[in-house]
This record gives sequence, structure tokens and C-alpha cells, in this order.
Amino acid sequence: MPHTKLLTRREHTETTVAASDLHQRRALILTVTLLGAALACVMMYISVPVTMKEETYRYVIERPVLSAFFKYASAAIVGGALTAALVSYVASEVAGPEPGPFKMATIGFLYGVLMPSVTGFMVPVNLFFVRILNLSAVTTDQSLPEELLDLAFGTPRFTFFHGMASMYQGMAAGAVLFVLGWGVLSARKLTVSRILAHRPVLVSLALSLAITLLTMAGPFGVFESLVRWFART
Repeated sequence: MPHTKLLTRREHTETTVAASDLHQRRALILTVTLLGAALACVMMYISVPVTMKEETYRYVIERPVLSAFFKYASAAIVGGALTAALVSYVASEVAGPEPGPFKMATIGFLYGVLMPSVTGFMVPVNLFFVRILNLSAVTTDQSLPEELLDLAFGTPRFTFFHGMASMYQGMAAGAVLFVLGWGVLSARKLTVSRILAHRPVLVSLALSLAITLLTMAGPFGVFESLVRWFART
């Protein structure tokens, strides 16, 4: 009987630890994924003004038209979310679910390196669907097979050049992801109620929305400062 009770307690402890690890892993992945999607969307939003500012010193900085941007935003959102989810999942499997500073810094670094290329891959795919659904203001006489050929042969080239050209923005986004992700997940230790069990995810969702809205609809000075900083002029 004592041996049976010991096994029961051990099994209960192992089950509790496994459940805790699973919960921490889910919180880590969801937190990083939400922040990664928002940061990629912000970087895509400022990419055109940054490019124009780098090419033309006298360029007057203006916000992109939201109605046009939203047609292509899915490339950044999906690409950023996929990159963040993959990196955080691998990190949690290799190093465990605990969000230590070194692991979060590694996640931020890998996200910064990979996100520009992943979003670069998603942009031609997004443009393909925008064209075939007649959502683009630019008309084309190409047939569907021709569009598919352009997609197949043009995507690798665009992925490479977008990844190289946007590496600076990607690393900056990775640094922000590290700071915010580590801060949000570290605050999880303050949780004392099961009702607040998903607080990291809720906080990261609120931060993601705040970052996006601040850039797209906040004070123009914030947007202008971002463009000037990334344009390095």
C-alpha cells in the first residue's frame, strides 16, 4: 500500500508538471506569434515610405493608403505569424517552455533573420490572389497559367532580395520582439489566479493592437520618426 501511494503521488506530480509545461509552451508560442504578426505588419506598412526616402532625399513622407495596404497586409501578418510560431515552437521543444532571457533573445534573433525572407515569399503569393480575385487597381492581360509561371519563377528571386533589403528592419523587429515577449512572459509569474492564466496572451494581443494602431493611426510624428530612422538619411 505505501508503495502504491508513492506511485500515485509520483504520477500525479508528473501529470501536474506536464500540464504546467504544456500551458507555458502554449503561452510562449501564442505570445510570440501575436507580437511577431504585428511587428511584421508594421514593418510592411513603413517599407514603401522607407524605400522612397532612401531613393529620394526630397521625398515628402506620407502614410500609405490603408485601403490599398490592407489588400497586401495578409502577406506580412501570415509571414510574421508563421515565422514567430515556428521559431518559438522549436525553441520550446529544444530548450523547454521557460521563457529565460537567453532563449527569448535567441527567438528574437532568429525571428529577425527569417521574417524578412518569409514575408518576402508571401508577398508574391498575396499579389497573385489579389490579381486573380480582381482586387488590384492594376489590370493585366495575362492568363492564369502565365500568372502561375510568374509566381513560380518570380517568387524565389523576390524572396531573396526582400530578405536582404529588409534585414535591418527584421533585426529591429526581432529586438522589439525579444523585449516585449520576455517582459510579457516574465509578468506571468505574478499570476495568482486561474482566471488570469491566459494573461500573457491577452497582454500580447493588446500590445500587438497598440503597436499596429500607433503606427497606422497614431500621431504622424511616430510614423515619420520610424521612416526616417529606418531610411538612415
